[in-house]
Amino acid sequence: LERILFACPDAVTSPRTWSWVGISLEARRAWQDIMARLYSLAMADTLDEEEGPLPVFRVFADQARPAWEHWYAQHQEGRAELPEAMHACHAKMESYCARLSLLVELLWYAAGEPFDPTSGPDVSAAAVECGALLVRYFLSHARRAHGCLELTPTDRRIDSAVAWIAKRGGAVARRDILKHKVAGVKTYSAADRLLEELADRSLGTITTERNT
Repeated sequence: LERILFACPDAVTSPRTWSWVGISLEARRAWQDIMARLYSLAMADTLDEEEGPLPVFRVFADQARPAWEHWYAQHQEGRAELPEAMHACHAKMESYCARLSLLVELLWYAAGEPFDPTSGPDVSAAAVECGALLVRYFLSHARRAHGCLELTPTDRRIDSAVAWIAKRGGAVARRDILKHKVAGVKTYSAADRLLEELADRSLGTITTERNT
């Protein structure tokens, strides 16, 4: 669920009437032209023999970095207001904000002039602000969706594991999880699956330490 961008708009309460007016031919052609330009953007010159062309990476423009840092700080502060069941969704929004900001920037570039398919823009502060607005929208609608859902047994296991780890400072060893039978874990393989699930939900990271 944390990978889904929910949209749950308010129900229409006013009377609905039929309209023969749809999306204009001009608007459809303009959108097709933008998509064609996006598809024409060049990939990296280096080729991977197995996977083909490599992507071109875009970065935040200098003026966009303070905007991103400001949004990131506010986003982290909002985590405390969410139920634990939504913490994974909240964490996923960090990468979604960057992706949405890039999409907005590229749409602007493809819709404007001049357009050069061999080049491309860095992500601007304005695009970051738009990405932040979109994340705020999707996160608020995720709260609506989560309010309509029941926790699954896996969700409850994850919540109990997160709470247990938090009480121990936020870092534990696999053997500790097995020793205390966290979330019903009884084997090392089950402990590994639990840790992988936590990492997959962006609720932590797995590190390997070797004794010297």
